[in-house]
Amino acid sequence: MSYEPEFVRGNQKSYIRIACSKEVFESYEYQMCNYNTLKSVLEFQHRNQNGDNYLYYEVSGMQSLDVFLETQKLKRDFAEILLKAIVKLCKELWEFALDINSVVFLPKFIMVDSDGEEVKFIYSFRTKETENEEIEKLLECCIEYLDYKDEELMRQFYKIYENLLEKNEQFGLCKEVEQMLSLFSQEQKENDIDNIGEVREVVPFESSMEVTVDVPTKSKMAEKRFKDLKRGTGILFLASVAATFLWKPLTILKIFFCIAVGGVLLVLNILIYKKEKKYKEMEEEKQKFEVLQEEYDVFHKNFGIDNTGGTQIITTRDKERFLYSVQDIEPQYIYFSDTKKIVGKDVKRAQVCIPQGGVSRVHALLLREDSEYMVEDLNSTNGTWVNGKALIPREPYSLKEGDRVRFAEMEYIFR
Repeated sequence: MSYEPEFVRGNQKSYIRIACSKEVFESYEYQMCNYNTLKSVLEFQHRNQNGDNYLYYEVSGMQSLDVFLETQKLKRDFAEILLKAIVKLCKELWEFALDINSVVFLPKFIMVDSDGEEVKFIYSFRTKETENEEIEKLLECCIEYLDYKDEELMRQFYKIYENLLEKNEQFGLCKEVEQMLSLFSQEQKENDIDNIGEVREVVPFESSMEVTVDVPTKSKMAEKRFKDLKRGTGILFLASVAATFLWKPLTILKIFFCIAVGGVLLVLNILIYKKEKKYKEMEEEKQKFEVLQEEYDVFHKNFGIDNTGGTQIITTRDKERFLYSVQDIEPQYIYFSDTKKIVGKDVKRAQVCIPQGGVSRVHALLLREDSEYMVEDLNSTNGTWVNGKALIPREPYSLKEGDRVRFAEMEYIFR
C-alpha cells in the first residue's frame, strides 16, 4: 500500500488521498488537527476501505499550485499570498506543536482556490525521510515561473533558495520569508510615494516561446442561428409594415404598437450589425493565417528549414488529431499541438476557452507526446470524462480514435 498522496474522485467530488496506519489516529497530532481548526491546512476525513485506513482531503474547485503557475507568471501579488500562507502555516504548527516535516510541500499537492487568493497545505501525519527535497521543489517551481521583470522578487526568491541549500534547515525559512515580506511592504510604500503623478510606460510583452494559434471559426449552429435571426427580423419588419397600413384608425394603441415594434427592430439590427462585424473580423483573421501558412509552406519547401529550434514561426492548427463537438458548441473543433493546452472557461488562463456552465476556469489539459494524444483532468469541479468514466485528477489518459471526451456536460469525439 502506497503512503504517498494521490488524487482520486468520488461522489462528484475531487480528493487527495493518503494511506495511513492505525497508530495515526491515536497520535497527538491527529487529535490536535481533529479537534482544532488550522486555517492554513486542508480539512480531512478518515475512511476505512477494505480494511485499509485513508485520510481524504477534499479539493473540489481548487487548483494545484504547479498548474496555477503554468497559466500565469508568478507576480508580486500572488508571491505575497503564497509567502504569507507559508508564514501562517509555520506559526499555526508552532502554536499546536505540530511537526513541519509532516506537511506536503510538493507543488502538485499545494492547493490554490479558484480566485488565487488563498493557499492551503496538506498535513499528512508522517515524517518524511528527506526533509528538504519538497521545499526545494516548491522553490524551484516558483523560480521557474517568476516574473523576471521584477528583479527584487527574483533576487529574494533566489536568496531564500540558496540559504535553504546552504543551511539545510527548513524553517529558518519562516524567518527569511517574513523578512522578504517586510522588504516588499517597505518597497511598495516607497513606490507609492515615488509614483504620485508619474505616467507609467506600458512595456510590450516579449516572448521567445513557441506559439500555436487557433484560427477563429464559427460553428454551423452559430451560422444557422445568425441566418434565422436575420430572417426573423425581416419577417417582423414586413409584418409591422403590413399591420401599420391595415390598422386604419390612428389610436394611442397603434402609436404604442409602432414605437414598441420600432424599438425591437432597432435592437435586433444592432445585434445583427455586431454579429456581422465579428464574423468579418474572424474572416480577416482567418485569411491572415492562411497567407502566413502559405508563406511558411513555401519557405519550408524551398529551404528545408525545420522550425523546431530557434524562433518558432506561428502556424495554424495541428491537423492530425482533434476533438469534435457533438453539441455544436463553440469551439466546435479543439486541435492538439506540440505544446500543452489548458481547457477551461477563464479566457486569460485557458488556451481553449469553453464559456459554458459547469466547465471550470481551468478544467483540463491536452497534450501530445509523439503519436500519443492525452487528456488530463486538472481537478475540475464537475470532472473530465472519457467514454462515461470520470478521469482521476492529474493522471494523463491516452485517447483512442472515437473516444468520447466530456468536460462537465460539454461532449467531444476524438478524431
